[in-house]
Amino acid sequence: MRQFVSPPSLRGQRVVICEDEGVTVMLLRKGLQRAGLNIVGEAATADQAVDLVLNTRPDIVVMDERLACDSYGTEAIGRFLPRHPCCVVMLSGARDLATQIGAIEAGAAGFLVKPVDLDRLLTILPEIWENYLLAQSSAGVVPSA
Repeated sequence: MRQFVSPPSLRGQRVVICEDEGVTVMLLRKGLQRAGLNIVGEAATADQAVDLVLNTRPDIVVMDERLACDSYGTEAIGRFLPRHPCCVVMLSGARDLATQIGAIEAGAAGFLVKPVDLDRLLTILPEIWENYLLAQSSAGVVPSA
């Protein structure tokens, strides 16, 4: 992984990782921390994700589309976003357009196909974050701190 320094608007943001593959969790945690983000929790199922997001109130959620216990990230997003707006980046092994559209319709601000390319994620994350903030501002929503 190349050295990545997050822009000031992204540095220090609170992140929850929702992923059921241990190796992917370790890769995400290590890379996001190196980029200056603050990992506040990890979840492997939709129920855990909802509880964790509502309790830790992160700025960003990196969410797998398919989680443990036959649960789905899109289902979790539908449960926590109305109560805690945050920037969701969906990860999925599915490459089909329907999955990507489903994630965006559920409320994801961005989508990345797995396996996770950390350099790619860290390259597009600042743009996803800025677009999320712009959309929230345009909608009159003030992101929680």
